[in-house]
Amino acid sequence: MEELSINTSSRDVAGRARAYETIYILRPSTPKEESERVNAKVQEVVERFGGKTTAIYNWGSRQLAYSIQKHRHGVFVYNCFLGGGGLVAELERNLRMIDSVIRYQTVKVEEDVVLEGVEVDPSDVVFEAAEPFDEGDGDSIEDRLGFSRSRRDRDDRDRGPRIDAEAQPSEDKKASEEDAASDEAQATDAGAPGEQSKDEEAAS
Repeated sequence: MEELSINTSSRDVAGRARAYETIYILRPSTPKEESERVNAKVQEVVERFGGKTTAIYNWGSRQLAYSIQKHRHGVFVYNCFLGGGGLVAELERNLRMIDSVIRYQTVKVEEDVVLEGVEVDPSDVVFEAAEPFDEGDGDSIEDRLGFSRSRRDRDDRDRGPRIDAEAQPSEDKKASEEDAASDEAQATDAGAPGEQSKDEEAAS
């Protein structure tokens, strides 16, 4: 197959290219084999259009800011590459047709890059597929690692001990009970002389 030139506009100069970053999000339950297939397709498009991949990072499963296609999580994959506008258009066209990809975005980070001066560390372009993530296992990575539980425990400590309103009588209730006890004691004291007087009258 004939290799297509990365120079796709009058602004491009031979031997130079633009630097792009593409992040695509896979469904959280995507098997490792499917993740590797998607990455292979991305690299195939970059190479076919004469581009050059400079970095690939699988960020793993992360919680989404909002639900996408009823998913609260997704597997984030970052790609940095050199190429032209035609490469980006073809790459996004392919990502759009892959069912396991639920969202993608490409941004240009540099306009004029000399291709010959770019050196790539081989370890930076090795793709490592992440294990599928079952969204039923927890609401977030924090939940899976226990961070959310620790934060809730810390918040409970900050708020202090929990008080049961029924178990703890109110101040008004306490005051009423104290007044009732005082009245009962006074009535008892007042009744004692009266009883003694009756006894004296009977004796006389």
